[in-house]
Amino acid sequence: MEDERVEPATREPATHPEIPNDAGVGPAPLETVAVWVNLVATMGPDELADFEERTFEQCDRASLGDLRVAIQRRHRELTR
Repeated sequence: MEDERVEPATREPATHPEIPNDAGVGPAPLETVAVWVNLVATMGPDELADFEERTFEQCDRASLGDLRVAIQRRHRELTR
């Protein structure tokens, strides 16, 4: 009997039918999204807008759910 190795489960990005899945280079790695979430927390409005535009053009939007939440939170903070 062969030794079957099971890879640890990874969290699959949520899929949303209204968000096209054909953007840029594919899904963003979870580790990268986590770094981006931390960076977004300190961005100013212009930097945030530029980052949001470039990121969502280059990566599969379905893989950016946590980032989308962080960006929305930061937009709310900046408008207070």
